[in-house]
Amino acid sequence: MHLYIFVFGYRRTHVNIVDVDTNELVSSWVVCINTQTPVVMKSYDVDYLVANHRNVNNGVDVLLNKKIIFKNPWDISRKFVLISSDETVMKPRSNIMDVTARGTSYLRLAFLPPVTRHTTTSNVYLFLNNEEGQTEEAFLFTIAYK
Repeated sequence: MHLYIFVFGYRRTHVNIVDVDTNELVSSWVVCINTQTPVVMKSYDVDYLVANHRNVNNGVDVLLNKKIIFKNPWDISRKFVLISSDETVMKPRSNIMDVTARGTSYLRLAFLPPVTRHTTTSNVYLFLNNEEGQTEEAFLFTIAYK
């Protein structure tokens, strides 16, 4: 199981382990995390024209789909696991991408409508991880809702 939490900066939280049968506290920890934003390899600006992405039949917002070409810089075939930092804003159409040695493939991404009508911009990261879960590349998408 993998747990991905994308919080940048300093956070401190308490973690308690409780026996569910007796409701007794088994252990407790204070977890302190200090993270930085990832090194961004490329950044993209995306214009999401909200009026153009409404279904006229029932008023439901639809996805904005984009394709971005990706070139494998390595001399071997690679499998990447694509992870969005916020799937309420952007999510990969497929979480796995196989790319031949020095070959190209497409990052197929779906951008979702804003959560509230007052949202004007959102930033979201796309992480390209190797099969061991290590981040190989990170892309930043700035979505402008108009």
